[in-house]
Amino acid sequence: METFALTYAMGPISVGAQITDIDYEAANNGALSDAETTQFGIAFAVNENLSISYGVQETELDGQAKDQEVEGFSIGYSMGGISLKAHANKGENMGGVAANEIEHTEVSLSFAF
Repeated sequence: METFALTYAMGPISVGAQITDIDYEAANNGALSDAETTQFGIAFAVNENLSISYGVQETELDGQAKDQEVEGFSIGYSMGGISLKAHANKGENMGGVAANEIEHTEVSLSFAF
């Protein structure tokens, strides 16, 4: 497995990219395929309490006709001991299978005493 990543932050903006290559055959796990994943993300700190982010990931699976694609958004707000967070993620062609989609949305509220 090889992974290369790069991040950069300037003021309230942070960006990142990562490339991962997994050779399953070399890992002796019985699988004869490889997976190559590329990811990008960006985050913006609106102020000291509020931040938003977006990320996207694409995975090419050997032997599969479709690339797996995942994207998501998140937002977080905190004030004192209270945090409100939400995210929404969507995946298409999961496992390299066409029309295999998943979605996940979550909202959480937490209190620290």
